[in-house]
Amino acid sequence: MSAIAGIYQLNGEPVKIEYGHDVMKVLRRYPADKVQTWHSDNVFLGCHAQWITPESVGEQLPFYDYERQCAITADAIIDNRKELFEKLQIEPAHQKHITDSELILRAYYKWNVDAPKFLVGDFAFMIWDRKHQRLFGARDFSAVVRCITTATMKSLLSVQLLSLCSLFLL
Repeated sequence: MSAIAGIYQLNGEPVKIEYGHDVMKVLRRYPADKVQTWHSDNVFLGCHAQWITPESVGEQLPFYDYERQCAITADAIIDNRKELFEKLQIEPAHQKHITDSELILRAYYKWNVDAPKFLVGDFAFMIWDRKHQRLFGARDFSAVVRCITTATMKSLLSVQLLSLCSLFLL
């Protein structure tokens, strides 16, 4: 499984990029196929990815959707892909190329903070919704995944080691 991390400056101040890089350095001891980061203003997201499923190979995480202004980082193996394709009305021609994180993002677009109720599998994710100035995160309901979260008056830091924490909404 992968590891994801995020920093959210609650006071709106920009995240110092070196803080994000320091968090990602801690994860170096774990194997990864690709390590990527994304940041904007007061948010930093990172992914220390292991490509486990065919859909995950080459996946860009974190990913930013410029049209909807949402960023996602995730560690996910979604088991009910076919069901989600139907509920999200994804055409068969596109299904083969959709990653699990893209399914999660589309579920968020449709069901907002209720999206995790529709997901089956092992997952942990964080979504930065710039339009709503909201960091939303969830993990699978089986509690197989682990998380470290710490908050101060200035920032929230969440590091998922082989997955994320319980549902949180800021």
